[in-house]
Amino acid sequence: MAQLLEVAALNSDCEPGEEGATGSSATERAVMNFVLASDMDAASLRAARPREAVIERTPSRPWMATVHAGEGPRTMVKGAPEAVLERCSHIWAEGGKRELTEEDRARLLVENDTLAARPARVLGFAAGDGPPDGEEVAGLTWLGLMAMVDPLRPGAKEFIAAMHRAGIGTVMITGDQAATAGAIAKELNLSNGGPLRIIDAPEILELDPALLGGVARQTHVFSRVSAHQKLAIVQALQAEGAVVAMTGDGVNDGPALKAADVGIAMGASGTDLARDVANVVIRDDELATLVDAISQGRGVYRNIRRALEFLITSNMSEIAVGIVEAAHGPGELETPMELLWINLVSDVLPGLGLAYADPDPDAMERPPRNVGEPIVPPHDFRRMTLDSGTIAGAALVSHFAGLARFGPGPQTRSMTYLSLSLGQLLYTLTCQRSDIRKLQPGRLLENRVLDGALLASAGMAVLPFFVPGLRRLLGIAPLGPGSAGIALAAAAAPAGIVLARRGVRLELDTVEGEPCEIS
Repeated sequence: MAQLLEVAALNSDCEPGEEGATGSSATERAVMNFVLASDMDAASLRAARPREAVIERTPSRPWMATVHAGEGPRTMVKGAPEAVLERCSHIWAEGGKRELTEEDRARLLVENDTLAARPARVLGFAAGDGPPDGEEVAGLTWLGLMAMVDPLRPGAKEFIAAMHRAGIGTVMITGDQAATAGAIAKELNLSNGGPLRIIDAPEILELDPALLGGVARQTHVFSRVSAHQKLAIVQALQAEGAVVAMTGDGVNDGPALKAADVGIAMGASGTDLARDVANVVIRDDELATLVDAISQGRGVYRNIRRALEFLITSNMSEIAVGIVEAAHGPGELETPMELLWINLVSDVLPGLGLAYADPDPDAMERPPRNVGEPIVPPHDFRRMTLDSGTIAGAALVSHFAGLARFGPGPQTRSMTYLSLSLGQLLYTLTCQRSDIRKLQPGRLLENRVLDGALLASAGMAVLPFFVPGLRRLLGIAPLGPGSAGIALAAAAAPAGIVLARRGVRLELDTVEGEPCEIS
């Protein structure tokens, strides 16, 4: 144990301190803290045996070697157990140093796999009497294994499950060896019940860069990767057309965080570099916060789309009414002030109410939208045209009923105004959920912001009938019970027709229907 602790203390980029190790990576700090907890004076040892040279770890060389002056072994090595073991010819056992047999090698590899499957991060340690031969070492003495259990973040399993439900692919990129990474991936169900595919760093080096993106899309785990390999994987996925979000907290995550479409850093445990280059910083380090952020982002996008589609539909209905009135006969057009008032009461507040709606309950159970999809897809334009025609048709029924009763004039305009403005407001209720099946009677009024907006807008819509000056300004006139009843029926008809056309049957307890095309 003493020899292993010496190698761990010397072969480290950390600095030992009174309050623990500082600098370098979390793994390096964990190893040094173990040395300090073992009552070894690491600072004095490092002073007595200064470093003369170092062979850094690389993707093709998963170990690090340092050369030291002073008494004792000169070369200290730590790294991936199987790679370190390949360079050993002897082993330090209870009876002292002896030749390493094939049985020893097999036993040590089994021990490594057992520890890695816990899962644990495992390092092998060895030392040699002579200096390295260039950038290669051999003839080392095996000293032992050190395993570090890095528990999963709280909520990690739930986070991965939420990503699967949301149709978001997840790839783990880690510096751990394949056995450790595979055990963690299985614990997380990273492959979502399918076969788990793991690619080790040396395999990445052998891949044609042009093929890496396609391979990455089918891979769940990349193990023993370096910082520049993380960057290469992110860029390869982007070249395949994927939108990549990268989470990380270390210095070696910086290039990949910067290159990703969305770089996400941990605020509490992350390094300053990771936070500086990231687009999003999770202040509390809770993965559940990221799930909420994705849900809110999807909700904001869908609400903007709903508000935009409502505004286009309602204004198209006004255009259609105006065209038919102009073509039918002189004197039938609505007045400019009347149209302005309709836009004020039926556009502004209902649009804001839709924009401030809560995310859909199933926001995290639908796949992401296509990258190139326009905010209003063509199939939505077809539906919007049909809906606007329904609103306009109902308003024109009221208009022609007014013509039959009163002829062209203020009273006919009043009937058209009332059916058109209130018809648009009631239609808003059908636009507040992506899945039309969610429109149960109790849920039609679940958006309190929209409810308030509709009540205020409805009040403004009928206000001219109670304020003579405003009524004269708009060019309309009071209506009797019969005429008002016709106009109100025409106002209620479009929402009912739209729901019926989409196959919706509103019941007290159950709702059946087809998904709404708004997304």
